[in-house]
Amino acid sequence: MVVGGDTSPTNLPGTPGGAQPGSDGSGDGFVARLSGDLKAASAQTISFPAQNPASHPFVAGGTFPINPLATASSGLPVHYGSAAPDICSVSGSTVTMVAAGTCTLVASQAGNANWLPAPHVSQSVVLAAAAAPVTPVPTLSQWMLLALSGLLGLLAWRRRAA
Repeated sequence: MVVGGDTSPTNLPGTPGGAQPGSDGSGDGFVARLSGDLKAASAQTISFPAQNPASHPFVAGGTFPINPLATASSGLPVHYGSAAPDICSVSGSTVTMVAAGTCTLVASQAGNANWLPAPHVSQSVVLAAAAAPVTPVPTLSQWMLLALSGLLGLLAWRRRAA
């Protein structure tokens, strides 16, 4: 890019001593060549609300949608990933459960020619392991306990008698 214009002072770089030659420092011209990637890009942010529900029962290979989805202030699409790939993976806006634990979802937006990359935003979802089934312990009624103690007493008496 080439930029041109004129100046008023006489202390611009260009000649020994810093003086710009010209007509007494009034209306002297200049030309500058700029190089590099000059672009104006705006900052953007991501809004990623807490997930609803905040917990899902863990089912190996089970899936659920990210809800609610994140939005970028630029209006550009938001992409999702997992910060805990040993717990969950993400494809599009669908989460796949890998193991029980805390699944950390990361929303990102890389920007474009008009927008800078947005800072990443995370939300967590708990993948709760199902409680182990409880096997009930059989109980005996009062009458069954009485009958059992009578039977054991009878066996003990017969053993002494023998």
